[in-house]
Amino acid sequence: MPSRSRKPYESTALPLLLLLSSALAACTGARMDPTYAQAMVEPVSVEKRSDTEISVRYKVRPESRHYAGGVDFERVGDTLRISIRRCAVGSPCEPMAKSVIPLDDAWQAEVHLPFDGKRVVVVHADGEKQVYP
Repeated sequence: MPSRSRKPYESTALPLLLLLSSALAACTGARMDPTYAQAMVEPVSVEKRSDTEISVRYKVRPESRHYAGGVDFERVGDTLRISIRRCAVGSPCEPMAKSVIPLDDAWQAEVHLPFDGKRVVVVHADGEKQVYP
């Protein structure tokens, strides 16, 4: 039985597809690398702004070399998991959602996030805590 000759693109198509799909998955995933302990950002409060958006407020502790730049988040099933991002002063920092208000007298930051799930969980360096409902 004669073997059919392969076209040049047939031998590279599958490896290229696998490489691109893994790179895309890495780019779209949230950076859930919590550095703040629960006590450092409490109280955390969540309010529903609309059917598709929530507001999350959290405490920002003054630090000399770092600041809470915003939050990263991911949806897992019907749960929105968020992690408050710690950024170094003077270094690039791009959290998925940045605070929408200037720090107030209570040192609170606020972010608005898309939400159509049932629960909100904050991921801390020392564990996780459901904050909504």
